[in-house]
Amino acid sequence: MTVELFDRNYVEPTLLIISQEDLRALIRYEITGQELKGNYPSAFLTSNDFYQMTLDDLEVALWNLHNSDATDEEILEGWLHPVLRDLEEEYGIQKAVDGETEDAAGDQDIPGLPTASSIIDQTLGALIARYWEGDQTVDLTELLQTIRQFRRDRDLPLSQRTLTLTQMTIFVSEWDNARVAAFGTPEIEALYTKCVNALAEANVPLGLREKAYACYGKGNAGFDEDWEASRDCLLKLEEIAPEADYANTLGYIYYYGRCNGGVPEYEKAFYWFSLGAAGGIYESRYKLADLIKDGKGCHKSPKIARKMIEDLYGENLDLFCLGKANTKFADISLRMGKLHLSDDPEEDNPAFALSCFLMAKTAIRMRRQSMDAYGDARVEAAIDQALANVIETHDCFKKNTRPTFDSLVMLLFFGLGLGLRRWQVDYTWKDDRTLKLVFRMQAKSGERYAPKIPVTILQSHFCGFLEKMTVTAKLVDGAERQDALGFLEEKGTHYFDEVKELWGGGNALLAYGKEVAQLPCTFTICCRNIAGKSNRYVAVAFDDADMPYQYLCDDPSIQPGTRVLVPFGKKEREGTVLRACERFDSELELPKRAYRQVIRAL
Repeated sequence: MTVELFDRNYVEPTLLIISQEDLRALIRYEITGQELKGNYPSAFLTSNDFYQMTLDDLEVALWNLHNSDATDEEILEGWLHPVLRDLEEEYGIQKAVDGETEDAAGDQDIPGLPTASSIIDQTLGALIARYWEGDQTVDLTELLQTIRQFRRDRDLPLSQRTLTLTQMTIFVSEWDNARVAAFGTPEIEALYTKCVNALAEANVPLGLREKAYACYGKGNAGFDEDWEASRDCLLKLEEIAPEADYANTLGYIYYYGRCNGGVPEYEKAFYWFSLGAAGGIYESRYKLADLIKDGKGCHKSPKIARKMIEDLYGENLDLFCLGKANTKFADISLRMGKLHLSDDPEEDNPAFALSCFLMAKTAIRMRRQSMDAYGDARVEAAIDQALANVIETHDCFKKNTRPTFDSLVMLLFFGLGLGLRRWQVDYTWKDDRTLKLVFRMQAKSGERYAPKIPVTILQSHFCGFLEKMTVTAKLVDGAERQDALGFLEEKGTHYFDEVKELWGGGNALLAYGKEVAQLPCTFTICCRNIAGKSNRYVAVAFDDADMPYQYLCDDPSIQPGTRVLVPFGKKEREGTVLRACERFDSELELPKRAYRQVIRAL
């Protein structure tokens, strides 16, 4: 005889539907998952509705967890797994909360500020770290105090609220110095200052960095000029989280004697600039060259200093020729030019020096229109003085608005140096001996816009970037129209990537090493309007963007600080004007058509 030990028709349930009342009790750790599952320990819990977890629920849960005799393993299986694995992952617990009931009015519009939702997420993350990952440093009492402090403070003014170091770090990460200066209200600035000071006091790298640069120079966003505070924060950073940028800044502080009554401390400057240079900082490298050239704080070696500047110039020239505004090329080109003004005939090259100074002038103007960092006004003044000196002391640099060249190579020199680039030249015969040539650079695959043509014309004291360059070509003596091979039609277009000089004068155009046309000509360019038109531009920053965008703006009432509506992609966005300036077409990084117009002030 066979005895049946169990009912073959019985199937243990895999899902248990619990009521909203039981679900709330589970969230608050007033009942465990095992108690709700009863005789079905392998079943998953579910509910017919989502549940909105509140701070009150989490506060009660933390209190009950704190006073529980259960082991961490029992809490993991009886509370954390059912709450976060079964209910959230399978069917979802809503942790996002209603701002009107849980947060102070307007808090959710301030990035980085603690909200009920962020507190819940951070607290649950900490509980997972403790019970799931075994991090015993998580303190339930601290988590509970954080929630209670938040609920006590949420209706207080921002500057009077008490935040944890973690909350301060999140806030300062969102509201760095530049953003506070651009968008911050007095309340946000006060909280930012309070958080930065607290983080710096606790030696948190973020706080030390923010305070170091907020106190640097004229002072910024809630901080006054304080060179000693800046230095001390940077020194501490170099102990706990060293970076080349910090070393470079320390080099400047010691180079100018900021904390020594204006008396330079060159040996210390040399040490810190050496670290910055080792980290690849261009500023540190040319400041080291300055020290080595004069033997300040180190062994004197003008030859080594010269080599350092020449290397820097070569490394940065391409960035300038591509119209990059936020570079250190202005400082480097200024130094390069000075190297070529010498009493030694072998080193004296005033024409090259003038070229360097013109490029430096263009670079510093573009940089200041883009960012205008501390000390840039002094750099521009030094460049202006160098330009004036070389022009005044060399009669050969008398200004000429219609210079003539024997070769196109000089006009296209910097553009041809940008590697293999395809050029376009459109030509039209004006008469039997004169051609009008219009040069443009072509975009490479993947480029939205073609680079502008970098041009330096010493005779007109001009340097800038041109979307197109119009040149008048006149046949040299003895040449006839039929000698201009490839230019026999009344008008046409050629593409080339190389220019070579012809034996009898003029140039040949080549594409992929093969000659496509010849121009036995001299070339004249009219520089009267070469800079293009001057228009007013504004730099507009958005609350969630790190870098500002440039827009055309002909409304003089729109000034720094004005809120504006601008086109952004296919939509419109609100932003804040950071800077306003007049810019010639030749000072724009991109073609003029790339810049859109401000719609209106708000």
